[in-house]
Amino acid sequence: MKLFFLVCIVMPFLMLSQSKEKEDYNYEVGIVTDNDVFVAWKKTDEFFSFGIGANYNFKSDQFVKAHTLFPKKKQHFYSLAFKMEAFTPSNNEIPEEILERRLFQFDRPFAGILFGSLGLTTTFKKSFVKTNVLLGVMGESSLAENTQDWFHSVILDESTLQGWEFQIPNQLLFNLGVTYAYDFTPKLKRIDLYAIGQTRLGNLYTDVSAQIAFRMGWFRSLTTSITEGNQLLAPKDKKLEFFYKITFLGRVNAFNGTAQGSLFGNDFEHKIESLSVFDRHIAQGVYVSWKHFFINAEYTFTYERVVANSNHIYGTIAMGLRF
Repeated sequence: MKLFFLVCIVMPFLMLSQSKEKEDYNYEVGIVTDNDVFVAWKKTDEFFSFGIGANYNFKSDQFVKAHTLFPKKKQHFYSLAFKMEAFTPSNNEIPEEILERRLFQFDRPFAGILFGSLGLTTTFKKSFVKTNVLLGVMGESSLAENTQDWFHSVILDESTLQGWEFQIPNQLLFNLGVTYAYDFTPKLKRIDLYAIGQTRLGNLYTDVSAQIAFRMGWFRSLTTSITEGNQLLAPKDKKLEFFYKITFLGRVNAFNGTAQGSLFGNDFEHKIESLSVFDRHIAQGVYVSWKHFFINAEYTFTYERVVANSNHIYGTIAMGLRF
């Protein structure tokens, strides 16, 4: 069933990628799915359980005109994205009679989020800036529980998880984010080293992170590459991108709504009382971009995310078309 699930994701994009050539790339559609079901050698549904989303990127000089705030930019594009994510505790196999008597404590709460975001990417000679505004909901209204139940019962033919009735209550989400990336070795041909800094502020996430990334293979410049999602700005040619990338990330956390509930205080009994202040991620994957089509697949290893002394692995597949 896992193989069938992957085929269903990939095949529509392979067929669409044969579409007729146009003069320039001005638009892009893509999908992304994150899931620990891609990690065949470990137990699934621990901490970050799944994510599924879609995005639409487009070039425009008239939309919002936020790009005019960066007069020295080289290129820019806007992004609309929609995504659902689910988070589950690692100790989720609790007998029903214990659940009913509440004789337990989850190591992290059940949480579902559903959100949309509007973003702007502006590029410079060796760097780029991404800014975004996120609006969404967390709780039962996110429909994450229903989606996970369907995936387990229909796609995986497994039993559904118990305990979603104790998920974080409904609330509206608002977040702002800024990401800056700088390429240290823009003149090298087959290897590249760059850094990224990010800050997020809101009632979903409030944190600051820094990462260092290394890629090796055949790739475009950082500002026009699939590496960090800038492939819409690539010149239209037949150049192939095919490379391996590994990233090391460190993050300082002030607030995580999926673990702590409301930013303004509540009496939710399953919230994390002591959030892990510092977490680390290692991500590695393979990226491919050619003509209209692009795809990447990677594994992310997280350490002490939300819960101290914890670790987790999940896989990501993202793909799309430029036209």
